[in-house]
Order: sequence, then structure tokens, then C-alpha cells
Amino acid sequence: MSLRKTFKTDRTADVNGAWVKVGFNERTNKPQEILIARAARTNPEFTKVMEEVYAPYQEDLASGTLSDALKTKLSIEVFTKAIIKDWREIDKSELTGNDEDGEPLEFTIENVLALFEELPDVFPDWENKSNNMSNFRQKELQAKRKN
Repeated sequence: MSLRKTFKTDRTADVNGAWVKVGFNERTNKPQEILIARAARTNPEFTKVMEEVYAPYQEDLASGTLSDALKTKLSIEVFTKAIIKDWREIDKSELTGNDEDGEPLEFTIENVLALFEELPDVFPDWENKSNNMSNFRQKELQAKRKN
């Protein structure tokens, strides 16, 4: 396979996002999906937000003294400001743990942060999806559109 077919991403999806499956809503029998932009230099918004968020910590980054907890906090801030754009089929029960809370959870930054707090393993999974080039490659996006 050529380099172009292997590495060419859809620049619009890099910036505006691509829908990626993250789970399954048992109440509606539909996939849970997030609309995420690509965490890469091909996304100018990501680059700008990352520079802004990390600017006060340049000395710590250069010296390697930035704590893991602060790195995670800053990564979450960048993700919520520049990467996650929307979600669908995420119910309130995901946040509350009560299966009877079946109404949709509104997509807000506050709810994203609350979900990351309630389910700490969600953030690294979603962050990996935003870094995964295959979620933004033209070939894969075209195949998804056909289905």
C-alpha cells in the first residue's frame, strides 16, 4: 500500500471531527459515539489550544519536572477545548450509575469533565482515539459513509 493510502487523512475530519464508536446504549440499541477532532498538527485549533494551555509550564516541561497529575489535567483541558465536539447515545446513567436515568446526557464541557471524573479510564481511551490516525483516514471515513 502506498504512503498516500496509508497516511493521508481527511483534513476536514482532522479539524471538524469524525464520529467514533465508544460503546453501546442498551436502552436504545444504538452505538454510543463521540465526535472528535484529531489531536495532531494537522488540526490548527488543537495546536493553538495546546500552546495556550501549556504556555505557563514551559520551564517545567523543559526540565522534566511537570508532575504526571498536572500533565493529565492539562491534557484533559486541551481535549475538552479542542478535540471533543459532541456525543450521541450517552445517557445520564453513564454519569450517575443508575440505570433508570435513561434520558440523554446533554453534551457540555461540564458533563464531559464529570464523566471523566466518574469513569477515569474514559479519558485515556478517548484521547487514544483522537490520536489514532485510522479514525481520520479518507479510506476509512468513506467506508463508514457507505454503511
